[in-house]
Amino acid sequence: LERFGPDFTPENVAETWLMNLPILHVCTAERVAYKNLVNLVLPPDSAVYRNAYREWIGAQIRGDFFGYITPGNPALGAEMAWRDASISHVKNVIYGEMWVAAMLSAAAVVDDMEDIIRIGLAEIPQKSRLAEALRDVLTWKKKGMDWEDALDEIHRRYDENNGHDWCHTISNAMIVAAALLYGE
Repeated sequence: LERFGPDFTPENVAETWLMNLPILHVCTAERVAYKNLVNLVLPPDSAVYRNAYREWIGAQIRGDFFGYITPGNPALGAEMAWRDASISHVKNVIYGEMWVAAMLSAAAVVDDMEDIIRIGLAEIPQKSRLAEALRDVLTWKKKGMDWEDALDEIHRRYDENNGHDWCHTISNAMIVAAALLYGE
């Protein structure tokens, strides 16, 4: 953002990674994307080529920054998050970063946690698996399900002992949504 401005591209993000991040400071999807970039596999292909981790939570973790720099403008936060996420992740993981960025942007001007989650949800494709899962969590709360039952339901759907499930964006986003809703 400092070097390329608010209209930065995924290619600008990739260049910034290569110029500023040592490869051993990244892991899983980011490390595979980094190797791809070094081998001139550019975005968006850098996210998918030989990247078994492309649906893990790395991009969702990076979303905070874009929410913090766009207070009150969730659409811009989500759009910037998309440009960042697309170099290392795909589909629902890109949406996870967009969701987090939009929520944090909204949180600067909105107090109600459900509204914040819904604002974030409005910035991702409504027919995505992530959107469906997040709507489930919102429905559970509305129907009066307590937090323990909500977490049990998430664990019924996703097995923490399965390497894919425990670090997947959808299960992580459901836990984040439940924590925000029930923790207020």
